Amino acid sequence: MLQSGLLISCSEKSKLSFFNNLLVDIGDSQSIENALSTYSSRLLSMKQFLNVANGRTLFLIDEFGTGTDPELGGAIAEVILEELAKKQAIGIITTHYTNIKLLADNLKGVINASMLFNPETLEPKYELVLGQPGSSYTFEVAEKIGLPKEIIARAKDKVKSDKLKLNHLLADVQREKNKVTEQVQKLEEETLAAQKAEAKFRQQEVKLNEKLERNREKQEEINKLVELGRKMNALAEEWLKNSDKKAVIKKFVDSLTAEKHKKQFQLALEKKEQTKEKIIARVKKKIQVGGKVRLLKSHQTGIVQEIIKDKARVTFGNINSTVSLENLEPID
Repeated sequence: MLQSGLLISCSEKSKLSFFNNLLVDIGDSQSIENALSTYSSRLLSMKQFLNVANGRTLFLIDEFGTGTDPELGGAIAEVILEELAKKQAIGIITTHYTNIKLLADNLKGVINASMLFNPETLEPKYELVLGQPGSSYTFEVAEKIGLPKEIIARAKDKVKSDKLKLNHLLADVQREKNKVTEQVQKLEEETLAAQKAEAKFRQQEVKLNEKLERNREKQEEINKLVELGRKMNALAEEWLKNSDKKAVIKKFVDSLTAEKHKKQFQLALEKKEQTKEKIIARVKKKIQVGGKVRLLKSHQTGIVQEIIKDKARVTFGNINSTVSLENLEPID
């Protein structure tokens, strides 16, 4: 369809190959006119496939090896699959033959796949799984449609035990695969729900911290006003009791001056801390483990062994010392 210029249903990020040969063997091509049986017609198709197949070939084969004795047809099918793999042709084969499934596990460039099947309801799930063959569910389907149990039991007796065990094993694997898939899906849903709950909790935590910060700032303002009110009350009482008004005024002025100096000192500390953080951030970008640094105060040089937050462990000669990054400068 793509090579004919037709739109196809796929993701916009899909990648498709261009092929020179498209080889298809689907359905029954027996011919009375040409005296061909089903298997003869299939062999002619396989002959053509082998003649033209190469790395630019796409082949599609349905019910590979059928139309003749299963063991003989399966053997020829194996050889044809090996030759197609040698030619590096790309294709899809459907089969119920156990020998083909076993070959696919050991043949380079070939991989098993199966369509998931619900073993309880015996209905297809329309999900493709790569890497493992599927069971044909022969006896399960027979039981589902109501074939007498006695006949099914007799049929099981006629089947080689190894093949029967393999079929049971494949059915068990697919059953376990279904359970695991359901558990994984449930776990993914629970993980998604937990992530949403965590995100909601983080939002609430951020809002709560912001509210606590606003309340803290309000409380600090209230405390300042209470302290100011207490001082003003004490000053008013002293103004009324003390006859030396100049001393009271001096005390008031000294109190305001001290408060002003306190604020200036606090602002200076904050500014120093901000400057320190900027210096550390700037130096941290330049200093690396194993690099040379100089101690600003003594001009000693050393090698950085480790950086931990805003400090560095530096070797000065034979001495290890932990130094704040603001006191170091890198040496080119």
